[in-house]
Amino acid sequence: MRLRNRDIIWTTLDWEGREVILDRQTLKSHILRYHHDMAFLVDTIKSGLAKPRVVIENKKHKSDNAIYDFGFGGFPWTLVSVKYGWLKKRQVSTIYGIEKGYQPKGKILWPKK
Repeated sequence: MRLRNRDIIWTTLDWEGREVILDRQTLKSHILRYHHDMAFLVDTIKSGLAKPRVVIENKKHKSDNAIYDFGFGGFPWTLVSVKYGWLKKRQVSTIYGIEKGYQPKGKILWPKK
């Protein structure tokens, strides 16, 4: 399936300089459906995607979980999951708020020590 330009909400670079997209289908069918308050952060995430607090590998879901200092909807931090998706590109798979200090289990990918 080919993605048309109107199906892409935005394209930006991640913490390692790789291109990441947010597509319309993910925004409508997942983020707005299950994490509707995070829709207000879509532009903030685009501008801050390259500057996370920490990035942790999620082997189970084959994604990278990036944690950011901006929050919304009663949560002080935001987790953005980025994975190599069905478009054969890195894409945002979910966005949701988390408690301050929460860190999922997994290998820390960024910042590199």
